[in-house]
Amino acid sequence: MRGRLFLPLALPLLIIFFIIPFLLAYIVLTVGAVLGFTPLTTLLIYMAILVGSIVNIPITEIEKKQIMDQRPSFFETPFQQYNEKKYTTIAINLGGALIPTLISIYLIFGLTPIEILATLSSLLIVIFVSKAFSRIVKGVGIAMPMLIPPITAVTASLLATIIFSTGQANLAKISFASGVLGVLIGADLLNLHKIKKVGADTISIGGAGTFDGIFLTGVFSVIFSIFFI
Repeated sequence: MRGRLFLPLALPLLIIFFIIPFLLAYIVLTVGAVLGFTPLTTLLIYMAILVGSIVNIPITEIEKKQIMDQRPSFFETPFQQYNEKKYTTIAINLGGALIPTLISIYLIFGLTPIEILATLSSLLIVIFVSKAFSRIVKGVGIAMPMLIPPITAVTASLLATIIFSTGQANLAKISFASGVLGVLIGADLLNLHKIKKVGADTISIGGAGTFDGIFLTGVFSVIFSIFFI
């Protein structure tokens, strides 16, 4: 009897190996085109982000205190507690934070003065919302609902372009920059004073790499802004 590949198995394989890569490539190239990058430049940036997602650049170290339970010896009281001093390393992820930040700065310098003012106004709103919705997760780091920052960035950017009468031609650039920088400042930098509560050995800003909240905020902000351009 000849072997057959049944549909329930073939369909997931078709999606995984063919449809998803093409869809991802289409999204990446579309986002790059909307931001004004050529397809080659877009692919180079994306590859840099992919490779950079495994690179964490140490910035500083802060001391933390960790209370532990020690098994008793013959001369000690049961479960005597002691403080073990350790350090938490604060780093910035190359692909998840640094490269998106540099892209944002590059995009801002290409805007007109009134568009830069609109970007700053939108940025302040994203910073406030990111700070309000971010929370400390012990042993992990700083977490926040994924869709709130990009939706906030697009909404704030759209309102800013209307208020300052800049038009929506550069809405995607304003949304990307305000989204990326807003999450970086509001969720990460403004919560650094709470790092001691995390209890992790290393806290990496943008540390989840390519699919971290900072980069994804920029990507989704551009995708959402396309509907208003």
